Amino acid sequence: MTLKRETPAPAHHTVNTTKKKKNLVSLLTLERVKRRWQKAVQVVITVQRVAGIAEALRHPDHAKTFIDITEEEYSRYRQTVMGTAFSSGLTLKETMLSHHVCRILSTPPVHRSDEDIRKVVNGLRFIREFTAYPPHVQTQLARIGWYCKVQPNRIIIRQGQPPDACYFILGGQALVKKMKRDSTARVETILHQGACFGELALLYNSRRARTVASRTTVHMLWVLGEDFLDIFRGPRTVHNTIPDHIKYLGKLT
Repeated sequence: MTLKRETPAPAHHTVNTTKKKKNLVSLLTLERVKRRWQKAVQVVITVQRVAGIAEALRHPDHAKTFIDITEEEYSRYRQTVMGTAFSSGLTLKETMLSHHVCRILSTPPVHRSDEDIRKVVNGLRFIREFTAYPPHVQTQLARIGWYCKVQPNRIIIRQGQPPDACYFILGGQALVKKMKRDSTARVETILHQGACFGELALLYNSRRARTVASRTTVHMLWVLGEDFLDIFRGPRTVHNTIPDHIKYLGKLT
């Protein structure tokens, strides 16, 4: 009986395998560090927002309401987490929305099947402020929202006007402007893919605190105000009590 001697693996093959394992370990380590860093930054930003509102209320400016103070702090928060890359001259690669999802969102809600809604929810996973809502709210937004496209340098919402809708940016950039009494405007923030705006005025039932205009061609998920509020409204509303959709704000970070 003749025994066959096993041929050892080539040295270069062993080296390549070892390198692949080391690279995989490095990638996993970097991903864990990245997630921890993102959580830490989110905690710091949340604390700063709460501290900023508390400080403003401790030294009240009689020209400002609580809603004004909240809007200003929320604007600073958005500029920190969403506008940093653009203010420093960096560019971010956007995720493209599929044509199939656009077609569904351009179809009247009554004609959207449950399968269509599921595809829309899955297709909007890259929209940060969309996925921040609970799953059942995401489903409702996918059912009632509409796709729309706005050309550059167009006013989307205007400061001082009553709210009628909210918007999720699916692609493109928009400028948040504070209009002054001399009719000039100061750009406060640049919103980009993943941002949502217009919801605070709806939830607080207040006039628009800022003007938002398209900087580039902007693709959006547009949700009618009444439809948006119906998602959060309870079956009964009692006068002088805090509505459920306002209480929900306390859960947002």
